[in-house]
Amino acid sequence: GIPKVQEGPVKDALGAVLVSIPSWREKLFGIPKVQDWAEEFHVNYDLPAFGSPPPRESPFFAENFYFWGNSADGDFLFTARLAFQGVDGLDVWPWFQIVWKGEKWNLPPGFANATLQHDQTTRFRAQAPDFGVLEFTCAKPLKKWQLRYNGTLTNGAKDVPVDATFELELVPENVFLYHLHMDALSMGRSLASVPWNGEFFSNLKSQRQERVSSLGAGLATVQLGSEDVDIAFDGSRDHNWGIRNWRFMWRYIYIPPVKIAPPLKIDGVEYNAFIGSMVEYGNVMKDAAIGGLVSQDGKVLSWSGATSMRKFAPKWFEVKSSPGVGIGDDALSEGEFEITIGLGLHYLLTVKVQRGKKFGMWQHSFYTPDQNFEIHEALTQWQFAVATHPKGSLVASATGLGMMEFGANLVGLDNGG
Repeated sequence: GIPKVQEGPVKDALGAVLVSIPSWREKLFGIPKVQDWAEEFHVNYDLPAFGSPPPRESPFFAENFYFWGNSADGDFLFTARLAFQGVDGLDVWPWFQIVWKGEKWNLPPGFANATLQHDQTTRFRAQAPDFGVLEFTCAKPLKKWQLRYNGTLTNGAKDVPVDATFELELVPENVFLYHLHMDALSMGRSLASVPWNGEFFSNLKSQRQERVSSLGAGLATVQLGSEDVDIAFDGSRDHNWGIRNWRFMWRYIYIPPVKIAPPLKIDGVEYNAFIGSMVEYGNVMKDAAIGGLVSQDGKVLSWSGATSMRKFAPKWFEVKSSPGVGIGDDALSEGEFEITIGLGLHYLLTVKVQRGKKFGMWQHSFYTPDQNFEIHEALTQWQFAVATHPKGSLVASATGLGMMEFGANLVGLDNGG
């Protein structure tokens, strides 16, 4: 059997060692160049997975490319995703929405079901005959992506032809690499807070994921029906891959890179991006919080802990529902949260959030194809304040406008990762 390890500093440290193994392996045995590792399609090569079969052979393999952008005033925004799922990433799951002048324009209801299986020669594309094509192109690794949708969008009452192009510029150094930049001790505590047994170690090695996020800015050129739109936006690029069994997660919060204005200056470094996620993951981790502040030249100040989701959003965290019956509109209706985040040993970041419909901003939700998991997104106003710890002296403050996503398992856990 597995020797019992008592909760406490020793188990926390052992947890930190466990979460550090992938990065140690990569440092010892090498990884592809960052521009390939961050931008390539990973179904084309194998990832080390603690001795498990290659992730691409799993029915839960997922490779996700996600882009977000909003104008400075929030009147225009878009969200675009391509998810390649299942064995060899053959099943394509697209999302795309434009919000302009208060109207939401979505992919037609039949688009997802009509989407062809992924043809690896066509790279990052969702093609649905009779509906349209959503395609992403990496023009310059770590520097520039081009997104295009050519087809039909609907607002629920009418369909219109759309030709939309988004040019997103990135700064190569301004990137958060989750498995390298996470705080190992914080993640170790998350692993140490659940029982360690055979099922824990089996699921730990089978749930290997990696993620990279970058702040960006760009220009949208949209022909939407009879209207032409040319508008600048602040945005982000997120790319994650590995094993994702949605039923293995209970709750998560995802924060794409948010532009901080003015940058938060801490110990002489100006941090212009706020990035992170929180997750309760099966029987493997509890209250996991991974994120950081990132500077334009690539310096990272990682989260060393954060307020639990169950504390700042308790109604949403606890409630259970049924397939296709969302909880976000009701359980998150207050739209206002306060989160305290540790930054190393010497600073605390207080984050105050005003989010979504209650504050006159966009929100919407959608579901995984089986309807068992709800993703609830909303435009969000952010207020940041950094203070010394433990004295509490204010160091810097700033604001931001971006997105905050809440993910909820509606039907209960399936620990069979």
